[in-house]
Amino acid sequence: MKIKEAIGKLSIVFILIFIGGSIYLFRASKVLDVVGVRIHDHDLQVLVAETITQKHKGLGKRDTLDPYDGMLFSYKKAGRYGIVMRDMRFPIDVVWLNDAVIIDMAAHVALEPGVKEWELTPYYPRGDADVFIEFPAGAIEKYGMALGDTFEPIYQE
Repeated sequence: MKIKEAIGKLSIVFILIFIGGSIYLFRASKVLDVVGVRIHDHDLQVLVAETITQKHKGLGKRDTLDPYDGMLFSYKKAGRYGIVMRDMRFPIDVVWLNDAVIIDMAAHVALEPGVKEWELTPYYPRGDADVFIEFPAGAIEKYGMALGDTFEPIYQE
C-alpha cells in the first residue's frame, strides 16, 4: 500500500511540474506586442519586451529589427536599468526615458562576439529611468534625438 501511495504522490508532483513548466513556456514564448511612439515628427513602431524572459533575450540572436523600429523595455518603478550586448548581431543605440523624457543615450553600442556572459560590458543610464528603447545604430542621429526630448505614445484603433 505504501508503494502505491508513493507512486500516486510522485505522479501528482510530476503533473504539477508539467503544468507549471507549460505555463512558464507559454508566457515566455508570448508573441511580442507592438506599440507606436512618436519622437519629433517620426512615428515609430516598437516591439515591447514585457516578461523577464523577453527582457533577458532582448534583441539577441536577431539579424534585424525589420519591419520594426525598436524594442521598448518598460518598468513599474524607475531605476538604473542597464543593457548588455548578449547574443547581439547588430550594433544599437539605446535611449533611456523617465516619464517619457529622454534622460540618457548611448549611441553605436558595439557588438561583443564571443564574450562570456559575466564579461559583457554593462551600459547604464546616468539617472533613474522607467523605460528604455533599443534602436538600430544610427537612430539617435537619424531621428534627431537629444536629452530632454519627449516621446509620445501613438494610440492605435
